[in-house]
Amino acid sequence: MRLTKFVFLIVLGFPLGLGANTATADVVAVVSAKSTVATLSSMQATDIFLGKTSRFPDGSPAVAIDQPEG
Repeated sequence: MRLTKFVFLIVLGFPLGLGANTATADVVAVVSAKSTVATLSSMQATDIFLGKTSRFPDGSPAVAIDQPEG
């Protein structure tokens, strides 16, 4: 009986625990239509957003702006 309760808790708790540790966020990078930048890797976008670089790969200036939700 004790083993059955343990297995039940594992089976029930696994999906609940898995969902609790999963987080999602929608992030959109917007670039001016006049920009010559055609692609940007996620690492390049991260570096710009975190202030590690202030230039796009082509050397043009990049300014990160964090807009509030909504």
